[in-house]
Amino acid sequence: DPLVDATYRWRAELYSACSRTCEGIQSRRVYCQGTAVDTGTTFVEANETLCVVSDPRLKPINSRSCGVECANYTWIEDPWRDCSSICGPGIQSRRVVCQKQTRTSTTVTSDNDCAVALETPKPATTRPCVSVCAYETTVWSVCSTTCGDGTRTRAVSCIKTSNGDAQVPIINCDNDPSLGTRPPASESCNLGPCCTYRWEAEPYGPCSRTCEGEQTRRVYCSCNTPDGGSTEVSNETLCNNNDPRLKPIEQRSCGEECATYSWLERPWGSCTAVCGPGIERRQVICRKATNTATTTVTDSECITVIGSKPSTTRDCVRVCRVVPGPWSDCSVTCGCGQQTRTLTCVQSLPGGGERSVPLINCENDPAQDEDLPPTSQQCEEICYSWDPQAWGACSTTCGPGSEERNVLCMKRACDGFNRVDDSECRSVLSLTIKPDTTRDCDPDCYYDPDEWSPCSRTCGRGTRVRNVRCMKVADGGDAQVAIFHCNQDTSIPEPRPPPATESCALDVCPVPPVIRDPPTKIPPGYVPPDADVSYYIRQDMYAIEGNGVSVDCTEIEADPLARMWVELPPDGTRLDPGDTVGRFSVVRNNDRSLTLNIADVMVGDEGTYRCVAQNSLGGAIVGTDTADSQLTVYRPPKIT
Repeated sequence: DPLVDATYRWRAELYSACSRTCEGIQSRRVYCQGTAVDTGTTFVEANETLCVVSDPRLKPINSRSCGVECANYTWIEDPWRDCSSICGPGIQSRRVVCQKQTRTSTTVTSDNDCAVALETPKPATTRPCVSVCAYETTVWSVCSTTCGDGTRTRAVSCIKTSNGDAQVPIINCDNDPSLGTRPPASESCNLGPCCTYRWEAEPYGPCSRTCEGEQTRRVYCSCNTPDGGSTEVSNETLCNNNDPRLKPIEQRSCGEECATYSWLERPWGSCTAVCGPGIERRQVICRKATNTATTTVTDSECITVIGSKPSTTRDCVRVCRVVPGPWSDCSVTCGCGQQTRTLTCVQSLPGGGERSVPLINCENDPAQDEDLPPTSQQCEEICYSWDPQAWGACSTTCGPGSEERNVLCMKRACDGFNRVDDSECRSVLSLTIKPDTTRDCDPDCYYDPDEWSPCSRTCGRGTRVRNVRCMKVADGGDAQVAIFHCNQDTSIPEPRPPPATESCALDVCPVPPVIRDPPTKIPPGYVPPDADVSYYIRQDMYAIEGNGVSVDCTEIEADPLARMWVELPPDGTRLDPGDTVGRFSVVRNNDRSLTLNIADVMVGDEGTYRCVAQNSLGGAIVGTDTADSQLTVYRPPKIT
């Protein structure tokens, strides 16, 4: 227990060793020590609240950071640089550094730090490499002379194939021992002895036919020397390049133009009859053909050469038939109706296949010796159907309910539309479910509140009211129903019903002036006790939203007691004993006690409620005291 006359101070022991070599923690014990003023007795440890009150310093910390900042080490390897040689073997190099990384910075440090921390040697900074190159040559040029000795040349270059076939100075390929000797850029050439070249042609041979034949001859290139010699050469380009004449032709046509005769028979025309017997006609002409042209000549020329003219007419018969189309659907889906179909006259084509022609042609065809098929007939469609009757009234006025109706099985045929047993519909309509005879219904309703009435008080906290009606939505106009129908409709949002009363707060009521009697009534030297008021039952209030709460306020010292009242949050509205403002009321229990009652507590009621007591002497206020009570409101849990 704390001493009445003692001093209290914070005491701290030495810090412990660091928990880690880097970024660790040191801790120590901190406690409150008390010392008696009269005896000097020291208490090793006292309640910390005594030091909080007595020692103006803050409580010393009981832990702190220690050790150096932790770091990670990494070898950073740059990409390899190009090979030191353009062609052939060489060396590649790169930069490798040791990187130190902490929470606050990243720096380059000595290689030894990484070697020690990572326990791995520094990665290599050089390695052998080979640059692949090759000689590249163009095609040989033409010989520098057209005859005798000459020279031809070509370009020779060095290509680095390991770098996208890039051309480099040829000295780099020469220095690469793997490529051998550089290819030659020139060499000797000889196109033969110098002479004059010209075309020579032998005489044409005999004609191959008596009409439209061919004659051929031999044409060759000849080398003619200044001494008069002549030699045939196989390279004809020498004559093409040196003889200004074109090469002579090697064949030609001979003999007269040949001719042939033939009858040209045009296709047979259409039969003159659409259906039945008729005549087909065609055109036959005499044609003379040569290699250069084909012409039409008189029939007598063909008759003289190849014989009589083919016929230009022949008998024909068009075969037709009547094809009935499919019957249409019955004109009704239930009962008696009519079916129809179309008749088509179909003509057979000579080459196969058929086509449709007007029906009149089949009607006039003597081969059609029978009456045409009928184009209409009576049909009957027996069907069953469910016939739902009108729905009855909903079982509820507002909110979820149910309604009922009759569903009949009906049979329609040529004899009419008749009701039959449900079993016939179930048998025929096996895939059709009988319509429901009951269904859910949910008549729409809503609350229709009036405007709020004026506040019941002209100042302070009062109450205002309104009338709340339940309205049902209907086609002919919304109608009022009993309020309990809306209260039972769970589809209407809470609250159900909306509140018909609520508190209202206007300006704070003026405090009545204090009437003070002349001071001569106060006995000389008399000092009245101070007023001392408290919430006697419990200091703070806790309530679940929707419940009620009460708290007592008691004055325990004032003598004599002048008056007591309660001030409401948030604006300090004053309620005297006997006052009622909405859900708030104050009741006097006796001369020194009153009770604050709050009905149907809401979250908005949270706040500080103040009880005020005054004592007086001779009509003068000589003492005032207050006591506060904090109201906390909780929402009830939702039950799902």
